[in-house]
Amino acid sequence: MSQPQPEFHTPRALLMSAARFLLVIAAAVGIALAMGCGPSGAGQPQGITVGQTPPTLGAGDEWLNTPEGRPLVLSELHGQVVLVEFFAEWCPHCQAAEPRIVAAHENHAVEGLTVIGVHAPRDLDPEAVRSFLAEHGATYPVMLDADGSTYDAWGVTAVPHVVVVGRDGKVRWVGYPSDAMDAAVADALADE
Repeated sequence: MSQPQPEFHTPRALLMSAARFLLVIAAAVGIALAMGCGPSGAGQPQGITVGQTPPTLGAGDEWLNTPEGRPLVLSELHGQVVLVEFFAEWCPHCQAAEPRIVAAHENHAVEGLTVIGVHAPRDLDPEAVRSFLAEHGATYPVMLDADGSTYDAWGVTAVPHVVVVGRDGKVRWVGYPSDAMDAAVADALADE
């Protein structure tokens, strides 16, 4: 009976195995990043559609950048264009998109654009959110959705995500912060 021969790996075989392993890891990371930061990986919330009246914002959660921490009420913003940004300070896509959101706020506030941020309930750290906002120069109101009720009501499954609400109180656009978002804001502001 012959004994099993020890398995020898040549440097080339080891290098090829390592390369395959790294390729699999890179593909998995790429897929995860392409799908957004969220539990389902979906890049779009499923609950909000163009033309509908959006749900309310959570009144019982903590608000930043509002007088006395008072919540904003969407119905009181009728006649303004509202950009609702769903984000998380720990999300790399949100970090990359934040300058676009801040620019929309700075460039269009005088035209009637109100930007409202809603931070994700996962890993919520109010001090980290404050630091994130300060780092990006974001001065618009931000709600800390501690219990996730606003994310649930709006159907948000991944961040970053934006909903643009027109002056009539109806959803005009839903998607990822992009040139399309900028165009939707401009179109909504142009409508009297």
